[in-house]
Amino acid sequence: MILIGLIILFGSDYLLQMMHLGHSSIQYFGLRIFIILIAIINLFTLGTNKITSQRIGYRRPVRTAWILTIICLVIVFMMSGFIINVAQVIEQPNHILQVIIMALSAGMFEETVCRGLMFSVFANMAKNGKHPLLWAGILNSAIFGLLHLNNYFSNGQGLNITVQQVFYAFAIGLTFSVVHIATNGLWVGIILHTLFDFQPTISSAITQANNWIVLLIIFVPIIIIAIFYLVKADSLVKPGMDIRFNIQY
Repeated sequence: MILIGLIILFGSDYLLQMMHLGHSSIQYFGLRIFIILIAIINLFTLGTNKITSQRIGYRRPVRTAWILTIICLVIVFMMSGFIINVAQVIEQPNHILQVIIMALSAGMFEETVCRGLMFSVFANMAKNGKHPLLWAGILNSAIFGLLHLNNYFSNGQGLNITVQQVFYAFAIGLTFSVVHIATNGLWVGIILHTLFDFQPTISSAITQANNWIVLLIIFVPIIIIAIFYLVKADSLVKPGMDIRFNIQY
């Protein structure tokens, strides 16, 4: 079932790119809405929304790391110019629906695939080890980052810009993995991801690279904090606890 879900989601996204539809065309909106619906169906049928049968996200061993993660999320949203982006979208009422659908479909697709399907697969593969949540978080985030290579191969985005995007997408993916565990669900991550992508340039390739030193100063601590949380969360996954991975193959 997970394999079928991945094929449908990736197939729909690939079809969307190969058809080269205008971002305002009815066919484009139709496929975007189709991706949203398939993602929702996956959430409710594949059992990849919740990770555990009891909440572990706010317990004492992970509380400090969770607070730091929230601070990191605020920093990431400030860096992305969230308030300015929202204001710019509102100033273009003819494009609001387009931005909403694109941002929501991107958030639904990427969170369902990475934090939902792939996180569950990797957690299940590592569940007999010491750090199933850590490995699931790292591996799904790595794939999430690598998915952005598509901007280089398909959208003509510069290589340096794309490598930077892969790097900070990995860091953000780790943070969203923490959110997934802390909230024991995908919906908060989907909402945050959608808000992060809610910008007037969502359909455009990035044209200007950031300073690598600045990126490292900001995102390396974010990566460390996320890994710290995942390690602490793994300490709560012990024999005898009512912890289960919701996997349906």
